Amino acid sequence: RDESSETQRVAFGQFGIDDHCIAPLSSFEDIPWQSGPYFDKIFTNTDWHTLPRLRTDMRSNDLEKLGEVLGENFAKVLKKKKKFVIR
Repeated sequence: RDESSETQRVAFGQFGIDDHCIAPLSSFEDIPWQSGPYFDKIFTNTDWHTLPRLRTDMRSNDLEKLGEVLGENFAKVLKKKKKFVIR
């Protein structure tokens, strides 16, 4: 059952909803909730978010993109423990 396609009931007159109607313009699937920098990586394992840790192979162009995201050489990044978001 796909609840996202169901009609949702809204009680008008509460919380000023008769004056201001707020509705999302998208499903928010492609909107990051964390501040960047962002590294885009496609994972073929669909349950990746349940894994205790991530491990992936990277081609040289992926590694170059990661370097661009981090903006420094890897030794400095590792020493600083710089964070980035994989999306």
